[in-house]
Amino acid sequence: MEIASTENTIKEKYNIKYNADKIPLMAFATVNFYNEINTPQHRGMFKFFDKSFIAKNIDVDFIDRMSILPNYVNENL
Repeated sequence: MEIASTENTIKEKYNIKYNADKIPLMAFATVNFYNEINTPQHRGMFKFFDKSFIAKNIDVDFIDRMSILPNYVNENL
């Protein structure tokens, strides 16, 4: 999607054409069973998504609580 919607050499080389009315959003949701958001590798992964959600009560700047997921969907669809 990123290649098709931006100016780049791959798009030019393969003559990729994509005219989207809307660019899709990518979100990630987890319950954090194994406390995975506290590892640097996983923290970095969350930055690849437009929005990330977690089911546990935790306050960090890179992920939101799962309870706001319905509002996020309603605002962005």
